[in-house]
Amino acid sequence: MTKRRRSTHLPPAALALLAVLALSGCTGGEGSLPPSLEAAIVPGADLTLYVGYREARSSAVGGELSRRNGEGEGSDRETRLQALEEAAGVGREELEAIYFTADLDGIDLDRMNDPAGAEKVDAVLAVTFSRGLGEDGLKAALETLAADDPGSKVSTEEVAGRTAVVIVPAGGGAGVYTALSGDGKTVFATPNRRSLEGALVREGKKRPERVQAELAGVEGELPNDSQVKSALVIPPAMRKKIEELFAQAQAGTLQNPGSALFVSFAAPFRSIASLSGGAVFAEGLDLLIAADLGGTEQAQQAAAIFQTIALPLLKARMAKDAGKNPTAMDDRVSVASRGGVVQLSVKLTASDIAALELTP
Repeated sequence: MTKRRRSTHLPPAALALLAVLALSGCTGGEGSLPPSLEAAIVPGADLTLYVGYREARSSAVGGELSRRNGEGEGSDRETRLQALEEAAGVGREELEAIYFTADLDGIDLDRMNDPAGAEKVDAVLAVTFSRGLGEDGLKAALETLAADDPGSKVSTEEVAGRTAVVIVPAGGGAGVYTALSGDGKTVFATPNRRSLEGALVREGKKRPERVQAELAGVEGELPNDSQVKSALVIPPAMRKKIEELFAQAQAGTLQNPGSALFVSFAAPFRSIASLSGGAVFAEGLDLLIAADLGGTEQAQQAAAIFQTIALPLLKARMAKDAGKNPTAMDDRVSVASRGGVVQLSVKLTASDIAALELTP
């Protein structure tokens, strides 16, 4: 008889980190970035995400995630991943690292699927493997992806002297431009031709951009041994939009008094300046999420809301699903404020992860 695993819910940012890692069934170890990954740094980047895979597959948590990934054999997701691997000629076990950066200035969130809107985004995703794919492997992989979206089109064109493979979804809309690094081990994927050309030129000239000081400072607040790091500096246009949405919600409480509670909960985040997240994989899994809320008072208010409402519910749910007393979770989840920054910490042991089904 198969034991049915219980499920629980973690904060969305923590789940995003877990989802990236669980996709390949392993964890990662961060090292110095190779030139092909450095080429993914776009000028004026506001957002970075690094996930290293190479050195942590033998950790206790990595072993548990790999075992759980194997249990998914035969599922639709696993079948599609295997088809993608066969087409590309490389497998998940050869995945070494991913690095993503984006300049979010000028983005219109309402037009992200509009080709005109996508042209304004400068973003690059670099995925590095231990051996090369080859242009045929890259094209075959995209054709495999396109098969799941009838009507989508795959084509090739020359970008910065390289062969780019472009996939456009059915019905048009923003496509994805891809190309290989000079050694064929890294796949660059971008939302437009301009971003891909920039990455290929930077790699070819070996002149990478550098992460701006403010963003590097946000990332630097994360533990040094984090194998996963993500940092976001909210650009001025987005901060203005957040302020406008909050003002609208606040005005709406006059017509809908029931929304006043939500507005009061969201108030500390009104002037959020940055957001970061990190994960350390060792004998257990440590997650840290931090937000700079622009002032000590806001950070203290946010911490108080988490401590009195969110954390007790999260701890009780985790304890129930793991078959433990709620007090056993007191040292697993915590929140604190330091200056204008509020931090949420989740610490799970290998046995916790074995007992819990971590799902969105």
